[in-house]
Amino acid sequence: MKRWVPFGLLLLLGGCKVVKNDIPPEQIAMQSPFREQQAAEFFEQGKAYEESGNAYVAAKNYQIVCRQFLETQAAPKSFHAWSRILASQKKYDSAFQKLAFVLKNYPDYPLYDVAVQEGFTIACYLMKKYEQAKRSSKILSFFKDPKQAIEGFQYIVSHSPRSSYAPQALLYTAELQQLDREPAKAVETLEQLIDRYPKSEWIPSAYLLQSEIYLSMLNSAANDQGVTQRAVSSCEEFLLLFGQREDLSKEIAIAKARLQKAQNLYAKSRLLFGEFFYLRRHYPEGALPFYQEVRLFAPESSAAQLANRRIESINNGTRIPTNWADHLWGPVIYKPMEISE
Repeated sequence: MKRWVPFGLLLLLGGCKVVKNDIPPEQIAMQSPFREQQAAEFFEQGKAYEESGNAYVAAKNYQIVCRQFLETQAAPKSFHAWSRILASQKKYDSAFQKLAFVLKNYPDYPLYDVAVQEGFTIACYLMKKYEQAKRSSKILSFFKDPKQAIEGFQYIVSHSPRSSYAPQALLYTAELQQLDREPAKAVETLEQLIDRYPKSEWIPSAYLLQSEIYLSMLNSAANDQGVTQRAVSSCEEFLLLFGQREDLSKEIAIAKARLQKAQNLYAKSRLLFGEFFYLRRHYPEGALPFYQEVRLFAPESSAAQLANRRIESINNGTRIPTNWADHLWGPVIYKPMEISE
């Protein structure tokens, strides 16, 4: 049982009603064997009614303990039992709230790990419900949001960070954030997972999801703002860490395909810079580093083939192609500023 703050100390602190947990100070001050016995009797009565099939009266008994005897040993057991009744009635949000109270205020509860597991299960159900609405109809998904499921997973991570469910909760949170069109938040959540739980079994999935999100943020090579390089890094790190695992053969194939796609996109984005300086500014010296980067980064790509031809033309001093604007107004020639000594 959690060691409560003495009521006298609360008075010395100015009678503040805000304590470390959610137990009212007046109930803490009334802690006694008699109240323990009363709470235990209400709990046992509730348990008897529940076993006889009368869930309504059982919940009423649990509710008395949860409201009037929060400082007792029976309180977390009553919250837990009440939560199970609510979950059986498919009142999942209310059921999780009861478990959340246990997770926050009763860390010494003997069935704390069981409460974590059941809270995670409820959050998973809320997640599944949102995903079904998202897939079934765009109209239905407009009126749904993953807030309840995300808050449930985040609550588990906050109050039980060392549990086996914490890294999985972070992964599911990122998946929901991606579905909710919050890619930046999803990436941040995945980074927390990778940093906090580097040995977790969910790390491979985190790297793959991260690369998927980065690629989804890129509309075309012309709009690349460094996202492609992050996608490349995610795939490369995955292959470096897990590329030899036979049980991840499917995931490895996905990572390799995404790596190639990301490399080709990055090569095209660098090619666009080269083409700008070469064709639009008639500045081959400025275009050359970009063409060389394309060739080194994705040597087998179509962008690399064009880059090789441009490099050959530059080295041979071939005349730069002109367009109709060059013929009308003359070519725009880029002249870099001289560095003054």
